Formats: sequence, C-alpha cells, structure tokens
Amino acid sequence: MDSKGFGGSEAIRAVLFAKGGLEEKNFVRYQVEKALEAFDFVRSVGSLSEITENYGGKLVFKEGARWPSIYHLRLLAFTKEWRSEPNKKLLIGAIRRLAEMSPIEYALVRHKAQLIAPASVFMDDFNSDMDKLDSKGWMMWFHRMELLARRVLQMKSLRSRDRLASYNQYSGNQERNLRRSSLVLTPLTGTLM
Repeated sequence: MDSKGFGGSEAIRAVLFAKGGLEEKNFVRYQVEKALEAFDFVRSVGSLSEITENYGGKLVFKEGARWPSIYHLRLLAFTKEWRSEPNKKLLIGAIRRLAEMSPIEYALVRHKAQLIAPASVFMDDFNSDMDKLDSKGWMMWFHRMELLARRVLQMKSLRSRDRLASYNQYSGNQERNLRRSSLVLTPLTGTLM
C-alpha cells in the first residue's frame, strides 16, 4: 500500500514513531512527504470517477492514483516540521475538496489480481449529514475531527460554537454538550467551533 500511495505498514510505523516524538527520523520525514503528496493529489481530482474503475464488479483506484488514508492524517496530526504556510494551504485545500466530494464511494486498491482495502475507510465523508449518522458514523466523524483539530490545521480562533448545535438541531443536554466542545472542526471552513 505504501508503494501505491495509500499508506501502509511504513506509514503506520512512521505514525508510531511520530507519536513517540521521533519525527526527525528519515523514514518518518519520507512518509510525511508521501502523506502531503496524497493530500495534494486530491486537490487535482474533479470526481472520483476520474481515478477509479470497475474491476470484477468492485470499484478500484486506477493505476497511478493516490488517496489519503487515516494513517496519512494521523501522521500529519502528530508531526510538526511539515507545517509551512504552503503545506497548511495544501492540506486545507485537500480537506475542502474531500468535503465537496463527500460522501466518497469506497474504493479498493488492486495489486495484480488481489483487491486490497486501503485505510481510507475513515476518509469517506468530510461533510456528514449529522441527522443521519449512526453509531459507526459518529465514531468515524469524531475520529477524523479529532485528528484535524490535533494540530493538523492549527486553528487560530474559536468561532461560533452554536453553529454546530443549530446545524445538528439537537436539544436539551446534547445541545449544551455540543456547545461546550472546543474540538469540533467544520470541514468546509476549517474553523473550530
């Protein structure tokens, strides 16, 4: 998966070292570059159909396509050296593009005749309809948002916490709990609420 640009065992290894504060290792830096390349690729995609095809009744990524995985997002969340202004703009543009394309149909990676499930399962919906999320959907949404809020986009302002509550139309204690949250990130605007 690493060689195809989808984040595999080397990306996972880099994440573990980054969580341990060892981002200066060459292989970690290399995987950070690959993560940024995967997010950069997203910005050039007009639609998922441009980079996928049908193979044996399954949707698969075409040869040469790249796609960010949850490992890429984790790696960027736990490293700092990549955070130049151009790279931050790259990532924000990619997240916006993912939100525009959401929900993103699940696609597999083909290696010879084998179909492999990439770790993009958590990367399929950056613009969720909060009224329709089930337990699994909420778990995936919170996981993505936690990683985005964890230094990936380094938000500068805490705006309008009430927007999420009104957006979701929650009531009672749920609404009050959402208003108190400072880790909720709006994918389209890149602001914390």
